[in-house]
Amino acid sequence: MCGSELHSLRAIKAIIPTPYHPFDSQSGAYMLRADPADISPFIGTDSFTMPQPFFGPHPHAGMSAVTLMLPEAEGGFINRDSLGDRSLIAPGDLHWTQADPVAFHVNSADIPIVPVDGGSVRVVAGEFAGLASPINRDARWLTQVNTAQAAIIFAADGAVAKLQAGNTALRGVFFSGTPITEPMYPKGPFMGNTAHDVAEYAARYQSGEMGSLSKSF
Repeated sequence: MCGSELHSLRAIKAIIPTPYHPFDSQSGAYMLRADPADISPFIGTDSFTMPQPFFGPHPHAGMSAVTLMLPEAEGGFINRDSLGDRSLIAPGDLHWTQADPVAFHVNSADIPIVPVDGGSVRVVAGEFAGLASPINRDARWLTQVNTAQAAIIFAADGAVAKLQAGNTALRGVFFSGTPITEPMYPKGPFMGNTAHDVAEYAARYQSGEMGSLSKSF
C-alpha cells in the first residue's frame, strides 16, 4: 500500500444536550452533565452568561475547576482561594484550579494562536499544530488535556473535524484527553472514586480543613 496515510474513523458515541438554566432574568448557563464514562476525563461544562458575580466561597476536591473567559466577554472577575491566590480573570484568560491544590493562570496574550483556513485556533491548554499552551510547562499540571477555541476547523490526535460556519462566524471550544480508567463518583463540587470519598471530602470541608475565605467587599 502506498500513497495517503490512513486514519481510523471514530464514531460519535452520543450527542448530549446542554439545557439552559436561568439564574435570573439576565443570567444563566448552558450546562452539560453526563455519565462520567461518556465524557471522561471531563466531568461537565457550563457556558455562563453573568453580568454580575454569582459565586461565593465554595469547596472543591478531587477535581479541577477550570474557567475560560471568552475573548469577546465584557469585563472580568477576581478569583480567590484559601491558599492565597488572587487572580483577575480577564477576557480570553484561562484560570485552572487543581484541587490537589494549586492554581494556574494563563493570560490571553500568552495563548498561542494557530491560523487555519477560514479561521484560527487558540491553544488554551495542551498542544495543537506544534504549539503548546504555557500551562504545559508547569510540571504540577496533572490532567494534561487539549482545550482549544477554534473557528471552522480543528484537528487532534490524527483525527480531523471540519465545521462549516455558513454565512456567520462560528466559535467553538474543543476538548480531548485520555479517559480516566478509575471509578468516578461526582457529586456537587467533589469527585471521588466512591460515595465514601465524597462524604469524607464534605466532612473535611465542614470541619474547616479546606480553609476559609473572608468577604472581599
